[in-house]
Amino acid sequence: MARFFPYILSLILLSVSSNTDLLDLSSNELPECFVITHCVRVNLEVPDLNRSFKQAKDIIEKTPRTKIIKQSDSYIHAESTTKLMHYVDDLEVKAIQEKKLLQIRSESRIGLGDMGANKKRVDLLTYSLTSNN
Repeated sequence: MARFFPYILSLILLSVSSNTDLLDLSSNELPECFVITHCVRVNLEVPDLNRSFKQAKDIIEKTPRTKIIKQSDSYIHAESTTKLMHYVDDLEVKAIQEKKLLQIRSESRIGLGDMGANKKRVDLLTYSLTSNN
């Protein structure tokens, strides 16, 4: 096990996201997930994009251990702290007007897996948005 430690440490360090402003301004969309073991991105078609975006903001503000870091009229970046290990994950919501689409993305900043925390976070937000319409 000791001989694999440098490789494991390298993988962990490579998976750390140092960029906290994750929005890709060139494409007007949130980045794709490259490591699906600790990242989830969904596209949610909604009938009223402005209403759904406001609802997403309200839900995020009420979510325990989650704090909005940056926001505009079409983008939210929040940090969510996991309950058990206190890791910080990034949660993003982007309203894309031309597609009537709400993109939701959650990604761990460190590690190779998240024990399903990001999927659960995105699923709960998606469920809350779709059950209120």
